[in-house]
Amino acid sequence: MKSFPRAVGTPQTTGSASRCHNALRTRRADTNKFVTWEVAGASHSDYWNWIYGAPIRYRDLAEYGYVHAPPNNPACRLPSRTQVDYYKVIHAAYDHTIRWVTQGIQPPSAPPIQVTTTNPRRAVRNSYGIALGGIRLYGEDVPIGFNAGWQLGVAAAANTSCQQNGTYIDFLQHDRQTVVFPISATVSETYTLPSLDELYPAGQPIPESYGMKVLNSNMQNFLKGYILKPDMFVFEDASQRDQITHE
Repeated sequence: MKSFPRAVGTPQTTGSASRCHNALRTRRADTNKFVTWEVAGASHSDYWNWIYGAPIRYRDLAEYGYVHAPPNNPACRLPSRTQVDYYKVIHAAYDHTIRWVTQGIQPPSAPPIQVTTTNPRRAVRNSYGIALGGIRLYGEDVPIGFNAGWQLGVAAAANTSCQQNGTYIDFLQHDRQTVVFPISATVSETYTLPSLDELYPAGQPIPESYGMKVLNSNMQNFLKGYILKPDMFVFEDASQRDQITHE
């Protein structure tokens, strides 16, 4: 799990899906001194994190681009870096941690990501490859692409970095596509990703439109305490997706 600042006696952690893959054996129940949040579709090193730090990495390390690929990084099997708004949950986690330390108000619990009981243990996914359970930001709740906080390298030496990145693959406008998702060196799962037309057909009434579903997802996460109020109205690329999905 990814740890957050902790005061004596009041630790709090939050975890991306990539961390959950590596920590399934050590899951702990929430207590009055420990709370864990697991975020579906998130990764340790996601797109937004990478973009935010890009100028510093270029200045100090001469690394550029957000795709995990040569010449600066080894190749991963799938396109790199999840695109769920994981940073919004981080904002809320810091806010809750301060309130917990200064006022004794414990953060809300959150459902864990559902995992298999068979080895290698991994997230349970629906037919589109979307992970079940966990905190569900709109990138998972109202998906326009396949987010997974896990993947592997083309060569084993790249596995650690690629696992941290996870993967994101856009849904196509009109056509389905097949994704072979690596679980281990010998195990993979195959998913058929839906088209945007299939998920968000033209002519839907406003309450059922993509944009309204995104807003409702953000509102629900705010009401549950998983994101902050200012972040409820940050939609990243949702406005562009409105056009893609006929609105």
